[in-house]
Amino acid sequence: EITIFRDVGAIFARSPEIPVGRRFPHASVFPKARESRSGVYEATSVFDERLRLVAFERVGDFPLIVVSSQIREEILASWWRFCLVVVFALLIGFAWLGSAGRYAFRSVIQNETLQLELARLARTDSLTDLANRRHFTELVEKELSRSQRYGGELSLLMVDIDYFKRINDTHGHGAGDEVLQQLAELFRLELRNIDIVGRLGG
Repeated sequence: EITIFRDVGAIFARSPEIPVGRRFPHASVFPKARESRSGVYEATSVFDERLRLVAFERVGDFPLIVVSSQIREEILASWWRFCLVVVFALLIGFAWLGSAGRYAFRSVIQNETLQLELARLARTDSLTDLANRRHFTELVEKELSRSQRYGGELSLLMVDIDYFKRINDTHGHGAGDEVLQQLAELFRLELRNIDIVGRLGG
C-alpha cells in the first residue's frame, strides 16, 4: 500500500484507491511523523487491521506524508524463502566438502599405507619375511662402519640347510618353502631384537 496523507489525516492519494478526502486521523503514522521527518516501524493498518511494516517520509515543506506499507508476513515469507535456499545450499556444500574431505583423507591414508607396504616389500624377502639380500647388505655395512668407528666385536653367522635340494626334489617346492619359513620363524624367536637376520638365498 502507498498512501499520501495530508497533515490533518485526510487522504490526498492512495494505491489501492480509497476516495480522496476520507479522513484517518487515528492512523499510527501521525504521532511518528510529529517526532521525525522519516522512519520505519511496525503497526496495525487502519485500512485492513493487519500487521504491516511501515515506512514514511514528509514531502519537503508541504503538509504531506508519504506512507508505504507491506504485510509483515509477506516480507518475512520472501526472507524466509531466501534463508531456506541459503541453508539448503550450505548443507549441500558442507555435504560435498565432507564427502570430498573423507575421500581425500582415505586416499592419503591408502597412499601412505601403500608406500609403507612398497617400502617394506622392497627390503623384505617375500617368502620368509626376513631382510632381503640388498637390505641385509645395507644393514651389515652400517654395523661394520659402527664397529670400525667405536671398536667392539662383531659376529656374523651364515646358515645353509643341508640337502635342501633333496627336500625340494623329494617333497616338492611347497615343502622346501615351509622349511625356509620355519627356520626364519626360529631365528625371530631365538635371536635378540638388535640382531640382523636376512635371507641371501638363490
